Amino acid sequence: MEDAQIIEEVNTNVIIQIRPTGGSMRGRIEEGQLVTLIKTSPDTLNTGDAVLLVCKNKLILHIIIFMNDKYFLIGNNL
Repeated sequence: MEDAQIIEEVNTNVIIQIRPTGGSMRGRIEEGQLVTLIKTSPDTLNTGDAVLLVCKNKLILHIIIFMNDKYFLIGNNL
């Protein structure tokens, strides 16, 4: 599924499933592994949660490694 299709799915559905590409989450989420994403609000997230976001028209699936009242710091699993 293309990024634009995934973004549309996220905007219209509460739960979607994707198979991410790339190796930055290796050890936690493997390339091509089926991942279930649930739309939520930022106040329900915790350090260690995986999040999907759009950056420069690209989708990124990373982990929250730090958060406070205003900001989230995300990173890969490597």
